[in-house]
Amino acid sequence: MSEAFVLTSPELPEVQRDYRAEIQNSRMELVTKMVALREARLAPSPEVIVTAQFLIFMGLPIRRTNERSIQKSTRMADGSQIVVTFTAMDEGIGLPFGSDVDMLHWLINKSIQMDSPFVNWKTAEEYLTWMNLSKGGKTLKELRARFERIAGLSITVQRTDSSDVETFRMPIIRASRLPLSVKSQDRSTASVVPSAREKQDSFRLRGLTFDESFFKDFMAHNVPMLKALIVLVSERPQLQQYIGFLGWRSWAASSATLIPWTMLREQIWHRDTNERRIKQRFKETIQALRIAWPELQAEARPKGLWLAPPIKGIQFIPSLPGPSRQVQPTRRPNRMLPRGEQTGLFRVGEIARNLSS
Repeated sequence: MSEAFVLTSPELPEVQRDYRAEIQNSRMELVTKMVALREARLAPSPEVIVTAQFLIFMGLPIRRTNERSIQKSTRMADGSQIVVTFTAMDEGIGLPFGSDVDMLHWLINKSIQMDSPFVNWKTAEEYLTWMNLSKGGKTLKELRARFERIAGLSITVQRTDSSDVETFRMPIIRASRLPLSVKSQDRSTASVVPSAREKQDSFRLRGLTFDESFFKDFMAHNVPMLKALIVLVSERPQLQQYIGFLGWRSWAASSATLIPWTMLREQIWHRDTNERRIKQRFKETIQALRIAWPELQAEARPKGLWLAPPIKGIQFIPSLPGPSRQVQPTRRPNRMLPRGEQTGLFRVGEIARNLSS
């Protein structure tokens, strides 16, 4: 009988990682992606999507976390404080993180394009094709896990001023009816032979419905993004968010401004113990982004992030009109409240608008 092959055999040479080479390869890969991003943004008709402002200005966790909820906060121009809490509602399913945000960008863009909280989603291939992803079993498994985390996400918004504390809670997705390629099914409840009701249901539309308040918010407060940015740096969600943030703030700036690091940490940084790391991350992002967008005027200064309108007014998305300083909210008279009726239900969009002023 032959001896079993032992991977830990002392005769095998020990493989040592070359960290310097890995860092160099990562940098070269990033340069290649930024060159591709430059080509995409300068194309005659670059594909532009529209997503929710809060995903750019606050964002979801970059890495998987065991925490069931995280908080982001900011102070408004009127002195009031807003705290936004992201919570995982379903037992055993964590918070969305990393590249999960790409799926949310895709769904929100479809909702805005259709002018409806209902998003039609017939097969998993729709999203995979849009993201240029493979359609193998591993990718489908990751897709299902991403949707489960997004579907189980709720948002709590609390605003505190000199006299009151106002609170509102809501889920992201109110309801869904999706194919098994997107949403897995408990095998114990699966039916081998379709019932009469299942045959009748097969004619119903497949898709999901966003919570109405959440839908109203991203219809009123949205941000344009290059699809190429999402696809090219999908595996670097923090870089994606920072590039989106720099592009939008630069577009909204009427003059040079300095955003304190303390403010940025509360809004988009998730409990990193190294308070100086956000400065380094923005410095690296600015250096990389200038390959794709040489007209960017931004610096990671000791006290904060300095931003000014781009050189010659050339925006990250050149097709954006300028010099415009504030996006006009999308009006939906048939869904908004009657004239004179007001509500403080959802303030995430207001946070983003405050940051752009």
